[in-house]
Amino acid sequence: MGWLVLAVGPIALAAIILWARDRYRDAHNISEATRKLIDGKNVEIAKGFIFGFYFLGCAYQAIETTAFRQRILFAGTSIVCLWFCLIRYQNYRRIRIDLKKRVGPNLPDVSD
Repeated sequence: MGWLVLAVGPIALAAIILWARDRYRDAHNISEATRKLIDGKNVEIAKGFIFGFYFLGCAYQAIETTAFRQRILFAGTSIVCLWFCLIRYQNYRRIRIDLKKRVGPNLPDVSD
């Protein structure tokens, strides 16, 4: 029964957080276009972190392994993951600039 609580608890918490976010956005009259930009910014941040963790894991494996082929494979994979992480960061910066143009200086008040 404990595993059920551990499985359902984070999902319920995420649902409550999303509900509160939507209530906040409705109360502050945030437009749909601004909401989409904020959501896009958050997605780019999440993808960047995921590729960053993949980069760190592959780089660690490249250092730790002793076989030459695996070392080359892990090093190449870590470089690709770092490249994708940097692309996500550039997309995040582009969305952030668009959001500042749309919202203005009070961006932290609107962002999640």
